[in-house]
Amino acid sequence: RAGMSVLGVPVPSRGSIPGQRDPYAVLIDAGGVVLPPNPLFFIAQMERLGRVLGHDEASTIVPALIGKAATATDPAGFWVGHGVHLCLADLLRISYAQAVSLWAVAGRRGGQHELWAGLDREIIDVIQLCRRAGHRVGMVSNSDGTLCAILERLRVRDLFDVVVDSHDAGVAKPSPEIFELAASALGSSVGECVFVGDDPH
Repeated sequence: RAGMSVLGVPVPSRGSIPGQRDPYAVLIDAGGVVLPPNPLFFIAQMERLGRVLGHDEASTIVPALIGKAATATDPAGFWVGHGVHLCLADLLRISYAQAVSLWAVAGRRGGQHELWAGLDREIIDVIQLCRRAGHRVGMVSNSDGTLCAILERLRVRDLFDVVVDSHDAGVAKPSPEIFELAASALGSSVGECVFVGDDPH
């Protein structure tokens, strides 16, 4: 509605910005935007990794991983993307494939805390506002093939006209191709979309 605000940002009425067209579609990131990361996941995963590595290696590797994540431009993305695998490979002097396997093994050892534990309800309100305004909404995320299942579990899959999971798409952000795939699936072009993410880069 004209005059209302979302997260402190005024929402203009249609056509109220001179010379600016309304976007046809809104593309939204998952992790760190719709899905806030669960800090208990990181604690549990570090404990599991420590058990896999053994005390001596864990005492140096785990703090190094945490420090690397803290300085990443997208800390949540570090843990679920390639960042943690690359860092593990470098620290342990193993191959990337071995690092991926090691991280997966640690995750399977008694994991009880999921990375994405809930929803940012303010962002859900924004998405519903966009849909009521007539905009199509898509999700674009660097994920592991489980994104649709997570959204279905949280009962919000129907809020998105399309969901592009990098694992299934075979291409990841920041590649323009993943945004082009999402825009095309929405019957639009990237020039007619806006993207909402958690990393300004």
